[in-house]
Amino acid sequence: MKSSVRPVRRPLVGILVVIAVAIGLVGCSSGASTSSPSAPSTPGAGSPAALATPPASAVIEPSASAPATPARASADPAATDDGYGTNPAASPSRSPAATRPPATPVPTKKPAPAATARPTPRPTPRPTPRPTPRPTKRPAPAPKVVAVRIVNFDFTPQTLTVARGSSVRWTNRDSAPHTVTAGNGSFASGTLAQDASFTRAFPTVGRFAYVCSIHPSMTGTVVVTR
Repeated sequence: MKSSVRPVRRPLVGILVVIAVAIGLVGCSSGASTSSPSAPSTPGAGSPAALATPPASAVIEPSASAPATPARASADPAATDDGYGTNPAASPSRSPAATRPPATPVPTKKPAPAATARPTPRPTPRPTPRPTPRPTKRPAPAPKVVAVRIVNFDFTPQTLTVARGSSVRWTNRDSAPHTVTAGNGSFASGTLAQDASFTRAFPTVGRFAYVCSIHPSMTGTVVVTR
């Protein structure tokens, strides 16, 4: 029977032990506060203190067999497990001195400014020299032929001015024959019948006089200029 009753009585015995300890502590505190030097009187068997305090044999026997785990658990709640296998109370708290100092910020390197590309100067185009136009040689003009008529026993015009290289043509319009003969003998036409002609070129500058050898009163002059 003891083995079946003891598990039921353990909680009750533990409660009684706690009550007894509390009462004893209250008695000790009240006894120490009194100023009487005399020894405390032992309470009688019929006093209320004697009735409330259980005998030492009765208290010690059940407390020896009761487990001390509930009392320790209530007395030291900080030693309980937090469910993760660690004891929060036993773990040392980190002091402020153990914290790491803040990291020194590393100065950020500013990117170097990009070099501004300088425009390449374009070479100034040099004007292409234009070739100097050479004077075109004009073709020599065709020899100019100047007409002189022989009419009424006269050279018309009597004095004729022409450019160098020109030619003079004499035509006999009379019915009588005539001639054109240079005074210096440089040219001579011979006898010219009616409507006959004689042409002479004058390549050199000068003054050339002529006559009709048949009729010496008939004279004329050709002036050649540059």
